[in-house]
Amino acid sequence: MANRYGLYYFRTCNQVEIDDAIIMAKIMNGFLATGNTEDKNDFLFRLLPNDIHWIGYYQDTTSKNYNDPPDPTSGFVWMSGDSQSRPYWVSGEPNNPEDINPGKYVVQGCRRDPGWCDIEPGLKFVGIIESKTSTIPTITSPTILWETGETTQEIIVNPPESRWYSVTITYDTRTVTDSIYIQTPKATVDMSQPGGCNPYKWKPVIETNAPLSSLEIKWNLGTNRKLDELSPEFLLSLEGNITGSVTVNSTECGTELLSQTELFNVQPMMPQLPRESVAFLNDTVQIVPFNEGPFTYSWTPDRDLFERGIFSPFFTATRDVEYRVLIEDDFGCSTTEVFIYTIDPNLKIYTPTAFSPNGDGLNDSFGFYLIENFYGEIKRLRIFNSFGESIHEAIGSEAGWDGKVNNRTAPFGQYIYVIEYEVNGVSYAKKGQVNVVY
Repeated sequence: MANRYGLYYFRTCNQVEIDDAIIMAKIMNGFLATGNTEDKNDFLFRLLPNDIHWIGYYQDTTSKNYNDPPDPTSGFVWMSGDSQSRPYWVSGEPNNPEDINPGKYVVQGCRRDPGWCDIEPGLKFVGIIESKTSTIPTITSPTILWETGETTQEIIVNPPESRWYSVTITYDTRTVTDSIYIQTPKATVDMSQPGGCNPYKWKPVIETNAPLSSLEIKWNLGTNRKLDELSPEFLLSLEGNITGSVTVNSTECGTELLSQTELFNVQPMMPQLPRESVAFLNDTVQIVPFNEGPFTYSWTPDRDLFERGIFSPFFTATRDVEYRVLIEDDFGCSTTEVFIYTIDPNLKIYTPTAFSPNGDGLNDSFGFYLIENFYGEIKRLRIFNSFGESIHEAIGSEAGWDGKVNNRTAPFGQYIYVIEYEVNGVSYAKKGQVNVVY
């Protein structure tokens, strides 16, 4: 038809489908023409018959709102961003190798009638081919060779997963290589966990690359049934062990894509009274809520907690504290549990049960030991005999008893000790018994 800047242009005699136009372009050792300047845009338009109106656009067939006629909201985007019906495209020339972008960015000549033409199979247009070859090759019956070794125009395949199949078509000395992508259907499921407040909810979700219309889906939860839904919602009032299951079959392939069964333990959130506990000073304590499940846990305050946002955190007992946890599930059900911890410093003053003041250098005196970081203040140690009489008194944190009474060694027997101390201005007394032995 014409030549321009070393490229030769041909037009299909009739309106053809996009796949046929691509094959024709490859046989011509060329590409479907594209425009990249206003000048070339006009040049290509003049090559079309008078009753053909040229349009060209990029078509995103994967768009969520893909539909005719071409406009940005329906999956069509003019390549130049132009809103007019005759845009020109800014890119290389030839700029649409069909082995890289098959079926996109093509020049299309469509008749001026209500039906838009696009690159979908079955819809036809007049195609313009640009090639570096000026002659049309002689076309004979082609030979076909698939990568599977088959030589027929159509083959039947059963791939275990989605994959490309390549084919080589030879016309005399000219060879065209193409490929087709066969997508096998797959399905996975997130069974999730039923939850909420009675009645409970179950919201499983199937993810699949197959259209819903080609699937047969069967859901079961206890005695409840649902069919052909990707994301059903179940309501149940039963508690305890409940079985949930799903099967997915492909009606097109006649195969089972998915079969999964799970046992759920459905329990309500139970309100709890505040729980009070005595903790050892500076000990590591674990808080264990009653309501355990696939819930969200929000603890307040977060002071001294090793981890936040978990079911059962640890904390260091350094002071009296009250912890609250807000427990929520994904279905809007919630409850709060309260834990009150009181620190008892008595539990961290250690004393021996016996000593022997015989001068041998082993356990000759009585004393006490404090846990590391003990923050109380020792005031006085007092020793009493079995008659309740005070026989010894010492002041301060180093206070002890050497086992003497009025400068004489205390006789064998049992004695009472009292350790007086203060913590945060509060007075305490630790009492116990110690044996003098020889």
